[in-house]
Amino acid sequence: MKLSDYFKPKWQRSDLQVRIEAIKKITTEYNLLSVIINDPSLEARLEAVRMLNPDLEKARSNAARMKIINIGDYGDKLFNEIRDRMWNKEKMLVDIVKENYPVELRLEALKFIDKSKDLEELALVVSDLNVFKELHNKIKIKRINTWEILKKLTNQAILHFLALNEDDSNNARCYFGKIHDQDILYEIFKNSNKNSVKSVALSCFKNQQLLYEIALKDMDPEIRRTAVFTLRDEKMLLQLYNNESDSSVREYIADSFSLSQSETAKIAKNDPDHNVRKIAIISLKFSHKKKSQDIFYEIAKNIEEELPLRKIAIENLYAQKFGEYLYLLVRSTESCDLRIAAIENLLENKSKQIYAVIEEIAINDPDIVVKNYATKKLHYEEEFLAKLRSLCIAYTKGDKTEISDLEPEVIAIGEELNFKGGIEEMRRIYHKIGGLPGQRTLEMLWHGIGQWRG
Repeated sequence: MKLSDYFKPKWQRSDLQVRIEAIKKITTEYNLLSVIINDPSLEARLEAVRMLNPDLEKARSNAARMKIINIGDYGDKLFNEIRDRMWNKEKMLVDIVKENYPVELRLEALKFIDKSKDLEELALVVSDLNVFKELHNKIKIKRINTWEILKKLTNQAILHFLALNEDDSNNARCYFGKIHDQDILYEIFKNSNKNSVKSVALSCFKNQQLLYEIALKDMDPEIRRTAVFTLRDEKMLLQLYNNESDSSVREYIADSFSLSQSETAKIAKNDPDHNVRKIAIISLKFSHKKKSQDIFYEIAKNIEEELPLRKIAIENLYAQKFGEYLYLLVRSTESCDLRIAAIENLLENKSKQIYAVIEEIAINDPDIVVKNYATKKLHYEEEFLAKLRSLCIAYTKGDKTEISDLEPEVIAIGEELNFKGGIEEMRRIYHKIGGLPGQRTLEMLWHGIGQWRG
């Protein structure tokens, strides 16, 4: 008796007689199948077949029985006997696919499993890739929703296979997200000929040095952009920025949350490309507010900067706490468009002090365009009231065409009034309509804007 026999059930030990006696006592069909498929002894296999199907004992000669039991060819009579006996048992089939039987037997059992719930159950437990591939084909043919399966899968080799063979890009992204083996991800990236697959694999990389090398050396700008987007090391990002001639890649660097505010500001001020500077400026609004406001002001007042970028900087200045910057820009900026943009932002602050500033511009500004704009913003209510009264009259007359034209404008007026001063400003303008017939219908039209209830 070998030492290893102590760790095996008797029907798997090295001594043939011990095995045969143990086989006579086996009560589970699973174990009998294992003997039939795996035991090296013809006699032991015969005993297992007899236990599994006593009818085979009626074979007329030992030679006939030996022929039945010669299972080198899985298409022989023994296999058919086993299949006829067991293949009508769905649970047995599922268990065979689950258990550690030879792959050929498991694949044969899988052919007869059709219930969706059984296929879903197997997808979560099958670890052999060859078996899973066939299972995956059946799942695709039956159009089973794989989302619940996806959430529970952890086998890295199977996730690898699914990620490469998934038609749904969202599912593929989730498969990649569950692959933690960086070697598998790199192998996918290196060997795939699809940019979409390579990009998703890259987005799951954790190896910063590898991402840096790809971002620096890959010939495909799209792949370099994805590597930059995934890279989190600021020092590496700055090295890439200084060596990158492709502005589309520099845009991704400028938009990276891994860059400090000061480095993003340098890009916003100094990059030679308009779009890169624009993205850096927009990215700054998500950083430290006080410091970003200082940077926006510097960009906005820089007469050497392009006007569209200066306007973006002005649009990102806050009136609430940093209104002084906007006021200074209204007073000092040479561009009419930029001064108007600054006025527009100032009006987001609804304080009396700001309205006094705008009123002073409306009275004294030397530029007639700016002056008229400020005046219009201060006296918007006359224009609004004219629209509101026109709609009330249209309601009274039942003029469907006029109503259809005016209602969207009046809803927009209600939203703007709510933005300017909430329900109090809406009420103030509403009560100035003057009690016209149709005013109640207008009141209902505004229902749901802010706190307004018609």
